[in-house]
Amino acid sequence: MHPVEALYEIGAAAIDGLQNMFPDSDRFFLTVTKVADPDYAFSILVPLFVILSPKLSSDILIVSFVSEWCNILLKWLLMEHRPYWWVKERELLTKHPVPLLRQTHLTCETGPGSPSGHVMGSAAVLFAIVHFTNESLSRHQRISKTTNTRIKFFLWLLFGILLFLVSASRLYVAAHFPHQCILGVLGGVLIARMFLCNYRISTWWRHSRRPKLLLAALGMTMISFGSYWLQKGLGMDPQWSVKLAFKWCTNPEWIHVNTTPLFSLVRVSGAAFGLALIAPVRSRISHSAQSSSYIVKGALICSLTIALQLAQSAIPTDRVLPFYLCVFMLYAVQPYMYLVAVPFMTSDRPTPGLKVE
Repeated sequence: MHPVEALYEIGAAAIDGLQNMFPDSDRFFLTVTKVADPDYAFSILVPLFVILSPKLSSDILIVSFVSEWCNILLKWLLMEHRPYWWVKERELLTKHPVPLLRQTHLTCETGPGSPSGHVMGSAAVLFAIVHFTNESLSRHQRISKTTNTRIKFFLWLLFGILLFLVSASRLYVAAHFPHQCILGVLGGVLIARMFLCNYRISTWWRHSRRPKLLLAALGMTMISFGSYWLQKGLGMDPQWSVKLAFKWCTNPEWIHVNTTPLFSLVRVSGAAFGLALIAPVRSRISHSAQSSSYIVKGALICSLTIALQLAQSAIPTDRVLPFYLCVFMLYAVQPYMYLVAVPFMTSDRPTPGLKVE
């Protein structure tokens, strides 16, 4: 038996055991997996932390879209199955009983299974939050070294517990196998460490001017869609997983366009261009921190967030090109609105230009 198939069998048995162990826990696990959706980092966490800390908001923005971008490319490279359709295909091919995995309205993801995007994105975002908090504690002179160490230990422990819950929720809904969640944790932490802890890389994206970041965003976009067309050129179907999702999802209404790899690529490409448009990021962060009123700033950001969510939900999905174009523009404009427009409107002394620090 192929090693991956053996992992699938072990994983399917583990998922079956988890579902049977907690038969009445749908609400809890579905809530966890919904909150861990990568889109929440863009639509909720980035604007929320603009109010509290523009630096943390920009950190979350870059690790979330880079982790999602890498996740899509890895999914296409590894081409692994998801549990909810693998058990059906396995039963069809081998003619012997396999675990009966229960599906929910959040089960029918359409992309390949490995690594887990929910876990990878959560690992990157949670690492950014813990890293920022630890840096802030280290600069706090009134906290003793012992207390500082205990708080940091608690934060990393909480980091591990939250990732365990996210992984368990993905197993519970039969969207991922255990090894796919483990790969997601490793990938998310690696990307967050690279972009936040590596001095050269973190300095580059924070201080680079607009042309450099625009070229980087263009490069990401070309690699993304180049990978798509390369698969087609090699005779492979990039949409094979979408077809399996439609084939084996219990309820077709549970399949949504925002779970497709193409939607994710358009979203991260838009976010990458959005970050480039506000370059140099470090200067924008410094200017944003000068906003006079947290209340006014919070009210503006909440109103803007609601408006952008309503705008996205109003985009018609019947025409593919206009739909993806609108999604791209929405995600490209968000960083500018949150980190430039709102701070400008709430600053005591609006300045027409910004200097690089």
